[in-house]
Amino acid sequence: MIDKPKKYLIETFLKITKQDILMKKVLDETFTFIRNIYIDVSNEEYNDVKKQYNMNEYISRVISVIDKHFTKEELKELIQFFSSSIGKKFISSSLGSEINRIGRELYDDIEMDLDLIIASKHN
Repeated sequence: MIDKPKKYLIETFLKITKQDILMKKVLDETFTFIRNIYIDVSNEEYNDVKKQYNMNEYISRVISVIDKHFTKEELKELIQFFSSSIGKKFISSSLGSEINRIGRELYDDIEMDLDLIIASKHN
């Protein structure tokens, strides 16, 4: 069990770094992706599962991971850094979206190469 002061520091860290916004986006995209795969599951069944894995569940799991990796003092330092002008610049930069774009491009390239291998086997 995480003590309240440390949990507060972790929640502050998530907000300052805008990870809470990113996590919501990831969760929404995950559910959309999964919904398109599991078309045989009824909307009612899907919504029941979706309720179990809500944002609170996601945040709770992330808080547990951060708790394992950082002490209260380290969290304070991270919060201080991300509250500074260079930290804010890092957060507001497009670095994350550019890295994600590169990852998607890499995925597309790999998928195309694998499709070509499969196509060559059927010719």
